[in-house]
Amino acid sequence: MARTWVGVKKLAVVPTFNTQFDPPPPDNWSELVRRRVFNDPDPVTGTDRSLRSYIEGISYGRAILEAHLLPFAFADGFGVFEAASDSLPDGHGFEYLLCVIPMFDGHVHRKGFFQEMTRNGVTFRAARVAMNDGPFREPLGVWSMEVLHAMADLPDLYTAPLPPGTSRMDRYDNMTYNAGTHSCAELKLRAGWIDAATVAVQDSDDGGVGQYDLQSVGLSHAPPGRVAMVQCPGPRPGSTLRVEARLKSDAYEMGFSAIGTKLEFQGIPTEGVIVYEVGQARDDISLHAVLTVGQRYQTPQASVEVLGSIPEGFTVSLQTNPNPHVAGRLLSYGDAGTPGNVSSPVVVGFGGWLDFKFLFGGENLAGENRIYAVDQAGQLLSYGDAGTPGNVSSPVVVGFGGWRDFKFLFAGKNLRHESRIYAVDDNGQLLSYGDAGTPGNVSSPVVVGFGGWKDFKFLFA
Repeated sequence: MARTWVGVKKLAVVPTFNTQFDPPPPDNWSELVRRRVFNDPDPVTGTDRSLRSYIEGISYGRAILEAHLLPFAFADGFGVFEAASDSLPDGHGFEYLLCVIPMFDGHVHRKGFFQEMTRNGVTFRAARVAMNDGPFREPLGVWSMEVLHAMADLPDLYTAPLPPGTSRMDRYDNMTYNAGTHSCAELKLRAGWIDAATVAVQDSDDGGVGQYDLQSVGLSHAPPGRVAMVQCPGPRPGSTLRVEARLKSDAYEMGFSAIGTKLEFQGIPTEGVIVYEVGQARDDISLHAVLTVGQRYQTPQASVEVLGSIPEGFTVSLQTNPNPHVAGRLLSYGDAGTPGNVSSPVVVGFGGWLDFKFLFGGENLAGENRIYAVDQAGQLLSYGDAGTPGNVSSPVVVGFGGWRDFKFLFAGKNLRHESRIYAVDDNGQLLSYGDAGTPGNVSSPVVVGFGGWKDFKFLFA
């Protein structure tokens, strides 16, 4: 679970020089670090792209970074974390440390990362970043990713196995490719930057249709009448599907200029409504689709359609299907003939189907496909299935009683290819019925087997 970051958190920023690996830092080394942390104007637009401004922007002002730039620390070998922490004054009170080395040169031990460590009896979470990546400045996205690991416990989104048919979150979340964009609404919710009240949850076991006005995540909190995100059941057990709007609404989503930098502030790939899945593991977040107006995306559990564009967002329709895991429901599967494909049922009957003694499919004399069942009163019921959720609900009582007394009851065809209902009575006779589809008509059988049919273990057409 993420560490909620609402309010002020203190961060010690320590420029750390490794005497074995780093070239001498420039004379303005401290000023370069100070600029990146506190006030870093874009060379074209003048917009502040500092770490402090980024944290404030993506949290809608809820997370306040109180950064303290401290004197240089010097390490002999790889131990830059230890050197930076040992340089902190006694009683410093910092829970978080940012260790800034001059340059990332490709060595595995000098990549940006974070760790929780205890030093001199004090436990804190430390992140490491580089001021430069080769000849270029290391992007703000890298700095913010490592700081958010440490201070908000947000996970990397590029390591978890991907469900079939999905992809990484791309630049729709900075925790994927450190592109300096916003995080998705799910991570903002974990960090406390989005209120749970602005998340619409559509998870009724009976399914349904809802229409929602989505506020773009890159803008302010969702105002009254709008939501930041819609949540519904996902395609995997325990997963949920999330729907949110993304616009190139600010400098982070649009992308700052790339003058004098490398991979700096690329912005989101395209505007639209993103549909993504959140699994049970904290880093299990995968992208399903990016939709524009008029487009639709469907899983076995839900269907999302973008109805239109509105100021600062989009209007979407979300249809959820009934939950097939509720006991007593009648499920309908299609079979494409490939291994394992019979896995996504339609709930065609909402409940009570466990109470029947017999349940089988067949045809009536008109050649109509029917579902036959015997209820607690011993009546033979005949249902039609239009294939839509819950439609199998209004039976015709084609047999008025006594149908629970049979040992075997099933449907088949005789040698003339006539549809029949077969039953074995208490005398062991095999009976053959025709169904004209009218109430109570299944009542005058032909005895096609004179006796002994109760002795069989299996009997079927």
